[in-house]
Amino acid sequence: FRYAQTLFKDTLPSTTVVIGDSIPQDIMGGLNCGLDTCLVATGIHSAAFKGVKSVGDCSKVLKLLGMNFGARPNFWIPRLHWGKPLLDRKNKRRKKA
Repeated sequence: FRYAQTLFKDTLPSTTVVIGDSIPQDIMGGLNCGLDTCLVATGIHSAAFKGVKSVGDCSKVLKLLGMNFGARPNFWIPRLHWGKPLLDRKNKRRKKA
C-alpha cells in the first residue's frame, strides 16, 4: 500500500478507500497506511456472513472478525459489482450515411 501511495502522490488518504475481501491482507494493510477500508462480504470471509439478515447481524459478524484478526473495516458491502460491460466499439461496423 505504501508503494501504491508513492505512485499516486496527488491522492489524499482522506479521499481514498481500500476495497478488499481479506481482513489480514487488504483491510489491515489499508488501515496501517491510514486509509479507510471497505470489506467485500462475498470474499474469503463469506462463510461468516451466511445467514446475516440485518444490519445488527452484520455488526456482530464484523465485531467478531475484528476480534479474530485485530482489524475492523470502516465500511462493508455485500458484494462488488461493476455494472454492465461497455459496448465493444472497436469491433463494430459503422453505419453508412
